[in-house]
Amino acid sequence: MLPSMNVTIGGRAIMEDNNGKNDSWERDSGNADLPGNTQEENQTERAIPTEGDEFGPEAFADEPAEEATAAPAVAAPAKANPLPWFLFAITLAALAVVLYLGQTDKAGIGGAAAKVNGEKVTKQELYDAMYKQGGESTLDSLISEKLVAQEVDKAQIKVDEAAVDAELAQIKEQFPDEAQFNSAMEQSGFTLDSLKAEIRKNQEISKIFESKMDLSDAKLKEYFDKNVEQYNTPEQLMISHILVENKEDADKILADLKAGADFAAVAKEKSTDTGSKDNGGSLGSFIARGQGLDQAFEDAAFKLNKGEMSEVVQSSFGYHIIKVMDKKEAVQANFDSQKEDVKKNMVGEEVQTKGAEWLENLKKDAKIEKL
Repeated sequence: MLPSMNVTIGGRAIMEDNNGKNDSWERDSGNADLPGNTQEENQTERAIPTEGDEFGPEAFADEPAEEATAAPAVAAPAKANPLPWFLFAITLAALAVVLYLGQTDKAGIGGAAAKVNGEKVTKQELYDAMYKQGGESTLDSLISEKLVAQEVDKAQIKVDEAAVDAELAQIKEQFPDEAQFNSAMEQSGFTLDSLKAEIRKNQEISKIFESKMDLSDAKLKEYFDKNVEQYNTPEQLMISHILVENKEDADKILADLKAGADFAAVAKEKSTDTGSKDNGGSLGSFIARGQGLDQAFEDAAFKLNKGEMSEVVQSSFGYHIIKVMDKKEAVQANFDSQKEDVKKNMVGEEVQTKGAEWLENLKKDAKIEKL
């Protein structure tokens, strides 16, 4: 249930959605003009059995993935992620313009920003250059954000702080630990307070759309039935493996393991997968089918039961010996337990498909003066 899709806050990717069909976070090309849609993606490949899958937490690792040596940071498959995507933020280029304007209010726009061999580069020249590079689109984003804020006030929308904290907790759950979450925030330009502010804006907009939708049990059930796989939990494995470059070494290791050698100890000593060997070969969390594993690796792993070990398996990365440390059977979701997630997903899709048109109508009805 982990798709190849980046989750973004205000156009800045901070994690990946763990839900196979939840489009509510996805940036649709039809909504490219909405505030925060910068079309930026942070991508990284999983170097252990991978076929192009992306993982949000990995995209913010301090070091880039090493080819064919680093194990994937795999998040456990989650049920439908209810988080809608429509979040606003000023881009970093825009922020630079805003900060500059704030300073020129004090020093005056006509002063010097720099001197080159005694010749001034004026603050006006600097401002003009910054505006050309991103200022106009920044202004449009600020106008859009102001319009939405006015619409929220008009509708008397209130967001409960507990709901904001709940969504924040869901975001954190997508990362292996607090440190990686904090690193993701830092690299994407967020603080905890600014992230919560974006979540709050997102919820306000969702409430506006929610008030105009038919969210009866019948409609929710219809949506659930059409997207039931989105809410099911697939079979998942906790996998450890040993990776070596040639089959002869793999055969020797397999013989040692069958003779009683400790799998974790052998992985630490002989595996060439630098991302997992120090953890005894463990890939770190439960993995489902279709999460980017090399096909041969995946097929071999999912034939095993808990505690079982494979024969030597060849993949595009070398030769593996795979052991299933734990296993979770597939779980069929039921409507009653998923009703709230279904509701949030429906609202999120409505925002995604109609958000650009809604914002454009706000602009048409507003009196906007660019000074």
